[in-house]
Amino acid sequence: MDCVDVLSDVRSLFDFCQIDPIRPPQDLIYILIDEIQRLEDPGLLLKALYDMELPIRLVVTGSSAFGLKVEARQSLVGRSRALFLWPLSPPEIAFDQQYITWGGFPEVLLAKNDAERQEYLANMWAAYVDREIGGFLK
Repeated sequence: MDCVDVLSDVRSLFDFCQIDPIRPPQDLIYILIDEIQRLEDPGLLLKALYDMELPIRLVVTGSSAFGLKVEARQSLVGRSRALFLWPLSPPEIAFDQQYITWGGFPEVLLAKNDAERQEYLANMWAAYVDREIGGFLK
């Protein structure tokens, strides 16, 4: 079964997670969904799950933050909280010239040399421009 099939509707998700909405579990269940912006209408699924008031907490992520805001926010007004996952921060690493020069993305800081760091940053920039800005301008 494909992830999109599991997330196509609430019933499919409940079947996959073995959740009976008539007799909900006593313990809190956490469901993590990554890249939710790839679903056709993520806001509809999230709103339906939230409105059922079951002991389920959803954590949804996506690499297309703008897409999430456009597609999901309208349905989730008053039902969601944004959590930002930042790159590494100075308390996690040495705040040195390397951090000041290259930023805090783990892949960039762990690269073997400056050429590899430049390649990582160029790829991230291209992905951002293509996905975020290009998608918006369609």
